[in-house]
Amino acid sequence: MFQNTRNVLTWRGRLFAGLLAVLPFLPTTGFAQSQVVAPRCAQLLSIEQVRTAIGAGLDATAQAPRDPKVLECAWSRAGGVTVSLQFFDRKAIDANPVTHTPDGYYEMIVSASEDAVGRKREPVAGLASRASFVQGQTQLLLVVQRADGVARVLLANVTRPQAAALARAIAGV
Repeated sequence: MFQNTRNVLTWRGRLFAGLLAVLPFLPTTGFAQSQVVAPRCAQLLSIEQVRTAIGAGLDATAQAPRDPKVLECAWSRAGGVTVSLQFFDRKAIDANPVTHTPDGYYEMIVSASEDAVGRKREPVAGLASRASFVQGQTQLLLVVQRADGVARVLLANVTRPQAAALARAIAGV
């Protein structure tokens, strides 16, 4: 009976030792190593625009791309201020199985957020383009529709006036 246990332990030990021997030679494709600050982020919304809207001290944060059709950008500062943006361009919207129009995509994001948190949207005042806030438990969602796509932005530790200034920057006002 104990001999079978010894064989199992020996087998597991050999497997573990083998993995340790092979792991250093495997190509590295780790999450942290694939994170980049996408140049398109600066084209969509410059660091100066973000700092003007939210305040000094924000820096771009590298993001690991999850979907090649979606631009993901993030800015943060000590103290927990974060701005996480996803931009869905026409190609991303066309590839969506639910809706293929910017109007429909905007409505899908805002409606899903309203349902998830049980709160209604609040339009961002003073914008010709469609833009709304949905207040979550800990974060504020900002959705802005532009001619070239839809921006979905999660904001933490940001005031409404700062978020409205960011909406104007995203809308190009």
